Amino acid sequence: MKGLDGVNLIPYVTGQNKARPHEVLYWKKDARAVVREGDWKLIRYPDRPAELFKIDEDISEQNDLSGQYPDRVKKMYKMIFAWELTLERPRWMLKKLYEQLDIELMDKYRKVE
Repeated sequence: MKGLDGVNLIPYVTGQNKARPHEVLYWKKDARAVVREGDWKLIRYPDRPAELFKIDEDISEQNDLSGQYPDRVKKMYKMIFAWELTLERPRWMLKKLYEQLDIELMDKYRKVE
């Protein structure tokens, strides 16, 4: 295949390579987006403030650090926005049939009242 970015993850999964395959990693589902830069992870939601985690110290992502590191939140939020500008809009994004369900599932997971 041509035109794909990425690396072969097998050496990382098997333990042959102990380094990180990526220093920065992005992913997205509908209006939510995530960027991981080193051990920092920012989650952007469509209906609430972004959350920031230092996952080497908080692997379960229970301690939101966004209030303590507003400059990092701003930087990483801009990283997501710049990355999104490089993406084509997926066809399924034209319909919002399941967005409310996604929000309800995230509320249940995060125990938001």
